[in-house]
Amino acid sequence: MAKISAAEQLRMDIAQLHGMVATRDEIIAKLEKELASAKSNGSSYLAGLSDLRREVEAVHVLLDAMSNPPPRKAPDSYSEFPIMTRLAVWLASRQHNNGGF
Repeated sequence: MAKISAAEQLRMDIAQLHGMVATRDEIIAKLEKELASAKSNGSSYLAGLSDLRREVEAVHVLLDAMSNPPPRKAPDSYSEFPIMTRLAVWLASRQHNNGGF
């Protein structure tokens, strides 16, 4: 086995380090792309969620405008009844008041 000179060993070490830096840079670039994609997906999700909340509020306002609307919340609660529950209660009360039961 031939001995490697210190200069040759240094050149090999430097080449190995350059390879490690290139690999690290590729990993960083990949992670930055993934982060940008995740941020974009999060923004899209939040925008969609905001649109849905506006639609839910519009239906609540519609139900509130009807005669004898069911309440949005239970008397001792902070959470709202689901729209479908309110609509079902309103429809059932209309059916009951019109002799449908």
